[in-house]
Formats: sequence, structure tokens, C-alpha cells
Amino acid sequence: MADLTFNIEAKVSQGAFKRLLVQQALHLTGQPRCLVLNDVYLPEVKKLLGDNILIANESKKEFLLSDEIISDPQMRLALSNAYLSIDRINSIHLNNAFISSALLVIEMVAKTNKEHPPYTLGRLINSSTDEITADIKAVKAATVPQGQKQQFKAISGYLQKSEGMSTFKELLNSIWRLHKGFMIKGEFQKPHTWQKDNNLIVIPASELQKEGYSKVLFEYFLNAQVSVLLDSDTPISLYSAFISDFKGDMFISFAKGQNPSMASNIAFKASNLLVSVENFDAELFCAWLAKYDLKLLKKYSIKDFETAFKDYQVASYSNSFLGAEDDSLFLYRINDKNELSKRRFDLAPVLKILKKNRVASPSHEKEEIKPVVQAPKIDEDELSQTIAKAVGDNLASAVENAIKPLADKINELEQLQKDASHQLKETVSSPPSNNWSEMESIDSAFQEALKRQPDTDNDWS
Repeated sequence: MADLTFNIEAKVSQGAFKRLLVQQALHLTGQPRCLVLNDVYLPEVKKLLGDNILIANESKKEFLLSDEIISDPQMRLALSNAYLSIDRINSIHLNNAFISSALLVIEMVAKTNKEHPPYTLGRLINSSTDEITADIKAVKAATVPQGQKQQFKAISGYLQKSEGMSTFKELLNSIWRLHKGFMIKGEFQKPHTWQKDNNLIVIPASELQKEGYSKVLFEYFLNAQVSVLLDSDTPISLYSAFISDFKGDMFISFAKGQNPSMASNIAFKASNLLVSVENFDAELFCAWLAKYDLKLLKKYSIKDFETAFKDYQVASYSNSFLGAEDDSLFLYRINDKNELSKRRFDLAPVLKILKKNRVASPSHEKEEIKPVVQAPKIDEDELSQTIAKAVGDNLASAVENAIKPLADKINELEQLQKDASHQLKETVSSPPSNNWSEMESIDSAFQEALKRQPDTDNDWS
């Protein structure tokens, strides 16, 4: 049964292979699938995976106009719908049945002339009406598959009319614009057999902003119900209508806070929700538990999750994600070898230790209440350089862009802290971690709690 999995990724990933979506793409084997990847991660993926993936906008071979696809009525119809996502084709005001019939003509003429379909397309747009008519008449009725004979007969009859031939030529010219880039020195290579070979096809997210081939390829994946993995920069408008009844596996990654209303909608429909513990969204996670795992929601409150993962940003838990299944929490971790593992995780020992540490800490006693110390303003340049160095040169520019809003947010919180001085007692009763010694104490609590939990085998599937 197909699943919808929703990921809340870390706001700044240390690299492509530290992203849960990329790990999921690598583990989703035995089937063709499409990974729409944010452009910043593409160079790293290309470098490490090389020939093991197909990059849509860099291929020299055809993906769509192949005998494998246009000879199958369902796949051909999916391709017809994909073409209609292009404004130039949609503006001709044709339905998908006519486009499918036109593709059937290309298929049968290609077989009759023993040509690759893209070559036949290119030849037909340069042919006269009489030449196209002759090509169609040369197709023997016996070669048309059973069940498609009536469709071929109908389109052949319509093309004998001047308006039918004119519309046919206009459509072929619009389709040709999408495929002509695969022609090299007047020839086409044999199209990819990516569905048969269970290939992973990668499409840069920026390519979906264009009215081009990659967009048609992506739309084909959606219409043919072939598994897709969608990074946070994927235009939501392209796939939102498919979320409810998609037959293939669908994985969607967002960053925390990205399009909250859409995130809630996806989470409501997702059978799996995995949230980065680096920027844990306790509200979204608990809302999802309310539908899918009430037992866990009765065991842990939203405050418990905020205490464990939100208030205390645990440094050693980078590249980790929290999920739930079968009334248990699970922690997914990507280690320094880029290996993804999964283990059952009990939050109770963690909460117990955190509570014990807070009670024991003198700073939490009423007589020790002190004015809230204002957080220093951030040196944006120094922070940018430090983080860029930590995550690697390939993400330096991305991190630099992320720093300013982070700095602005913290300085905004500083002002809020001043305005809330009259609520000092309430604030101190549940203080955030404002210094490294407390962070280290909290981090140790997590490590100690982990030691109390039995190890489990890597059962990622």
C-alpha cells in the first residue's frame, strides 16, 4: 500500500546526505522514482552518486516519448495530461483524449518505419499534409493493438479534414519544442527504459519553475502515479491536487514554519511524520499524533515534547528525526558515514532526568530569582563565517543567506524579553538554555537516557 510521508527537515542541513529526503530516495529501491531536489544539494549528489542516478535536465536521451510509454494506453494518457501542464499546449484547447490519439499516430508510424518516436515526431512536423496522410495510410490495421483500433481509426478519419490536420500539426509543433533538444546531429539515441530499470531520476527544483521538459516529466510522474520525493522548493501548486489519492509512495519535505496551513494539511493526510529534533515542531507533531496515535498523545503532552526537543536544542542530536509508529516513538539518525538507522525511543527517561536536573538547580529556586539577562546582539558576519566553515564550502552561500533572518529573530526576542519583564517569575519558572554549561548538562541527560534504552538493530525499511 502506498504511503504519504511528511518530513520537517533541519533549517540548515550539513549536506545533501544529511537530509532525510535523500536518504529515503536511496532506500526506496525496486521501483522507479523521481527526486525533486533543492538546487543547492545537486552538485554533492551528482558527485557521489554519479552514474547511479539520471539527472533530468542533463540527459542526452529521451525519457517520455518512448515505445515503452506511448504504446501503453494508461501511460500514454498520463503523458497527455502532462503535456497539458504546458501553457503553449493547453492554449490550443485540446482534451487529453485528442493528445493521446495524436501520440498513438506517432507510435504506429514510428513502428511502421522502424524509427524512434522522437525522430518520427521531428519528421512529421516537416512533412506536408499529403506526406502525413501517406504515413498514416501505410500503417497496417493488423499492427494496431487490439483495443486501440477504434481510437486509431477515429483520429485517422479526423485528420482527413483540413481543420483536423491543422490542429494536429499545431500540437506536434508544440510538443516538438519540448523534445528537440535530444536530437544530436539529426539523430536521437534510444530512449531511456527508466521504468523497466527502476531508475532514480533527479529533477532540480528550479527546473519546475520553467515551462519546459522537466516540468512535463514531473507531471508525468504525478499522473502516472509513480513514486515521488519532493524537496521544500518544489512548487506546491504542481502536486497539491495529487496528495489525497496518490497511488505511488510520496515523500514531502518542508522546513519548520514553511507554509503553515499547507503543512497542517499535508500532516493531516500523511501516514508518516518525521520531524527534525534540531528545530522540532511540537505543535505539528502532536496534532498528527491526535489523528494517528492517541495512545502516545495520552502518554506525552505537547509540553513534554517542547521541553525535550524545542526548549533545549540538543547539539548532539543533529541529523536526527522523531517519528512514531505502533504506539512507540522512533528516532531516525544519519551518522557520520551517512548511514540511516532507526531505533525505538522512550521519552520518559529523558523527561525524568531533565526534571531532576531542573529541581536540583539553584537557579530554579524562588529565592534565587534574578532579573533576566539580556541576550547579546549577534555578530552576523562572525556567525556566518563560523557556520559556513562547519558545514562546508558547498553550503556557505546558503547558510549566509539564512543567518540574517536568524539574527533578526533573536534580536526580536531580546526586545520581547524586555517588554515581558513584569512576568519575571513566570519566565524563570521554566527558563530556556542560555549558556553552554546548561546546554552540556541537558545534552548529558539525553546521553544518559539513551544508555538506559536497549539497542535495536537497524530496521530501516
